[in-house]
Amino acid sequence: MEVEMEEEEEEEEMEEEEEEVMEEEEEEEVMEEEEMEEEEEEEEEEEVMEEEMQEEEEMEEVMKEEEKVMEEEEEVMEEEEMEEEEEEEEEEEVMEEEEMEEEEEMEEEEVMEEEEVMEEEEMEEEEEVMEEEEEMEEEETAAAILICSHTKAPPSPHLDLLCSACQSLSPLSSSDSNDCVLSSLSKTSAFGPSPASASD
Repeated sequence: MEVEMEEEEEEEEMEEEEEEVMEEEEEEEVMEEEEMEEEEEEEEEEEVMEEEMQEEEEMEEVMKEEEKVMEEEEEVMEEEEMEEEEEEEEEEEVMEEEEMEEEEEMEEEEVMEEEEVMEEEEMEEEEEVMEEEEEMEEEETAAAILICSHTKAPPSPHLDLLCSACQSLSPLSSSDSNDCVLSSLSKTSAFGPSPASASD
């Protein structure tokens, strides 16, 4: 009986040991599985991190390219602004030159008008002077010219061209002689004696 009991105990112990071994193995398997899962998770996380890093790098590259594009656009805009400013300056210069030319032309026109006015005034003055001189000459001639009915001499401002019978007579009086009548130019024509003297 004792032997049987011992055998039973041994068997129980063996069974317990086997159970423990099995449990340990199962635990080990579980641990291994957990480790594998952890490793997989870590790998996945690493992959995700790498992908994120790649995305960040790509985003950085895209940002850099966008910055370059922006810089180029800014340069183009600056160049266009510079060109526009230069064009505006050139247009302003051209406008100023045209204004200066117009002012010079206006000044020249004013000078020409003033000169024309001056010339007209000078011409008018000269005409007035000529008219005055002509009037004075006519008055002097009318007061001086005598016509002799004897010699039929043409009108002359010189009394010594008349005949000797007329030289002693005054142009305002002919009462001293019945043969020669002296008349002023206002009483006779410029080409012959008056009808009164011709009738004598």
